[in-house]
Amino acid sequence: MSTFLKQMFSNPFSTGGIAPCGPQIVKIVTDHAGLDEARSVVELGPGTGVFTEEILKKTLPDTVFFGLEINHEFVEATRKRCPEALIYEDSAENLLEYTARHNLTEVDCIISTLPWTIFPKELRERILNVVYAALKPGGVFLTVSYSHMKNLPSGIKFSKQLKHTFSGVTPTKGVWDGPLPMFAYHCVK
Repeated sequence: MSTFLKQMFSNPFSTGGIAPCGPQIVKIVTDHAGLDEARSVVELGPGTGVFTEEILKKTLPDTVFFGLEINHEFVEATRKRCPEALIYEDSAENLLEYTARHNLTEVDCIISTLPWTIFPKELRERILNVVYAALKPGGVFLTVSYSHMKNLPSGIKFSKQLKHTFSGVTPTKGVWDGPLPMFAYHCVK
């Protein structure tokens, strides 16, 4: 059984994927993130490090980068895959504690693979609020979603929360890149 499936069954309210994201969605997200100019980048929910690896390739050598992952097995997998990455084992809700730890008053880009649609509304709001607070004006937040979730009640609610929170929200093109088609929301503060 894959690490993702095992974690989904043992942690159904914190693991939303059945497999790591594929290379097409990783490319779409990292191409839209402006990583080549970003001075600070945060990853929420690195999983097994698929995005982390690409973020590290595309950021400048002096870019401040760290990730927050709540699942211990995923933290260990990402650290093994990307030993140069700084990955904290903690909730995305505590993002502002870590930006303060890195002396960041604002972040250029936040990339997320969190399973937003399985979170209770209050948790989604808390995390979106800290994401918004951490971003600089004009900063970018990118988060992936399964395409079929767009039209389900939880996906519609999440989309509305994004549009209520950010000044600009644009879905990227969808790709069939793994077990299910995916896309990303590109949000601007």
